Parts: sequence; structure tokens; C-alpha cells
Amino acid sequence: MGTLSGVYTTSLRISPDLCPAYLLSGGVFICDPAADGNSSTLLIEAGIQIFGDNATKGFLAIQRGAKIEALGTESAPIVFTSAVAEGGRRRGDWGGLIVNGKAPINNCSDGSVVSGCEAESEGDAGTYGGDDPADHSGVIEYVRIECGGIDISPENQVNGLALRGAGSGTRVSHVQIHINLDDGIEFFGGTASANHILLTGAGDDQLDWTDGWTGTASEVCIRQGADIRDRGVEADNNEDENNALPRCAPTLRNVTILGAAEEGTGMTLRRGTAASLDGVLIANFAKGCVDVDDAAICAHGKLSATNTVLACGSKGLKVEGEEADDAGLEAWFTAGAGNELITESLSFSGFTPPSGVPAGVGCVQEGDWTAGWTTSAMN
Repeated sequence: MGTLSGVYTTSLRISPDLCPAYLLSGGVFICDPAADGNSSTLLIEAGIQIFGDNATKGFLAIQRGAKIEALGTESAPIVFTSAVAEGGRRRGDWGGLIVNGKAPINNCSDGSVVSGCEAESEGDAGTYGGDDPADHSGVIEYVRIECGGIDISPENQVNGLALRGAGSGTRVSHVQIHINLDDGIEFFGGTASANHILLTGAGDDQLDWTDGWTGTASEVCIRQGADIRDRGVEADNNEDENNALPRCAPTLRNVTILGAAEEGTGMTLRRGTAASLDGVLIANFAKGCVDVDDAAICAHGKLSATNTVLACGSKGLKVEGEEADDAGLEAWFTAGAGNELITESLSFSGFTPPSGVPAGVGCVQEGDWTAGWTTSAMN
């Protein structure tokens, strides 16, 4: 097994014909040397396994200006997982994958756009943000990320995949984040989009966004774990300045979010985020399908939902606080074209929508794209 450790300032290729598996020892940083004007690229070829070391809290961070080209295939996915032997793996065995880009974020805003805003990643993983909406931080295709989320410090867990200020030139497709201790995937500002994403069993939220993200997430399948979990989606604009610009305003298209019956909320929208939902199916959350949490959301009026189905019994929608009421939220939702509230529980075979759910709703439309390259193993 090869070992990756420390800082790399030149391009690096890891391939099965060189070594089939690698160990991430401590923080591994792919950096842009800036000296010759060429970006450092980490090229990971199909079929590679990359193991995160528990003792050194291994993680991989792509720095601003550098790139990752993780080019798995359906028959030979790239797998990031725990270095612990199979059968003993668990959430939080290692870190995760962090991609820092140069696209706009809103961390510097007091209600107006601040060009070139930058921020520091959790875990001392580098700086992200900038003024390049088309930032190209690489390609991540047919990749599984398992058993991550270790505490880098007591208040600092790592997401399975963190896209921080990644731009629209960044491609993320056919990625599974499985049993991460913290969030599955989180967008920290930027304009990157992702499609064909499977999020399963995260200990915290499955999908999270903040800091001014304006991309699209399409064909996203989410299933909470049966043991520990929080929300299916946790959506913020900016915690400190709810009306910071650019405002988070992503599009979610053809998304399925399935809960555990005992607890949990399907989607929490708060702290000033905007969002556009189309073809979204949320089902079987005991605390409600959609929760709108604060006045900043109601004030800007930039939530929309069409062709969206909520099936959480009598708790399809709810509002917390004094800014609105449940009846007003329901009126907003039912006015959207093709939206439905279903009061009975739904049974699923995989992610295929059951009868009664209109065509075009949910993450699986034609054939099960999750088959063959993903996992459901819990250790």
C-alpha cells in the first residue's frame, strides 16, 4: 500500500498500475504552487482504494487553484474508506474530502456583495472563496466516501464531502457519501452543481448548505440511518448575517429524502436561505417534511416549490417562531403547480416511488442509477 502525507505542490497520479491502494496519513494537501502558472492536479484513476488513517486523523484537502480528477467508473468506482479492517469500521474513523475553490461566498457580507471574500476551512484545511464563479476545482465521478467525519478538534468535524467555494466548472456526479459521522455533503458558498448523489446514514445532516451556495443538486437520493441522524437537509444562508449576499439560492431537482419513522425532519430552511424545489419527494419523517424556521426566509419571499410531494402524515409543513403560521405555509405550498400533501405513510423498494406518487417526482426516473457501484454495509 502506498502512503500519501503532507503537502504536494506538483501534480500527482495514482493508478492501479502503480499501486491499487493508498493510505491518507494525517492531513494531505494538494496545493497550487502558483510559481509556473500551472495548477497542481491529483489524478485518481478508476478502481483505486484510498484508506483514511484513524490514528493520524487522515483527510484529503484540495487547495484553491489546485484540482482533483477522481475518475471512477460504474464498474470500478474510487473508494475512500476507513483503514480499519472490514467488520470494525464505523462513522468517524477518518476525515473526508475537502475541495476549496475560488468562487464567491458571503462570509464577508453585511447585506451587500463583497467581491473576493475569503474564509478559512474547518480543520485548518485551507482558504476558500474568491471572485471566480466559473472556478474549476476538478471532477469527482463514481466515487464512494465511507466512514468519515472524525473530530479534527473538539468543535471541528469533517463532512464526507465539503465543497467550499467550488465553482461551476467543478463536476460532481455519481457520488455516494455513506455513514459519515458529521454531514454527508455540504456546500459552503460557490456555484458548483452535483448530480446523481446518494447520501446514506450520516450521523448529522445528509445534505447541508450555507455561505451563499447558488448551484443545482439533481437526482439526489437520501436515506437516513436507523440509528443516529439529524435532518435530511439543513439549509442556511449565513448564520451571522441572515441576509448576506450572494444569498444561498440553490435548485433541488428530482430529489428523494426518506426518513426514519421515530424522529427527524426532512428539510429545515432557515437563516435567510432561498431555494427552488422541483420534483422533490420527502417522506416518513416524524417531526415533519419541511420546516421553515425564521423571519429572514419569509421576508425575502424567494422559496418556490413545484411538482413536490410531502408525505409525513399530518406534519407535512411547519413554521417555528412568530413570523408566520402553519396555515400560511401550507397555502404557499399548495399553490405551487403539481405539489401534493399526502397524509399516509409510503412504502419504498429502494428509491423507486410507490404508486400514487406522480411521474417525474423523486431521484430515480429511468433505471436505478444507484445499482452496482454503491454500498449499504454498515461496517
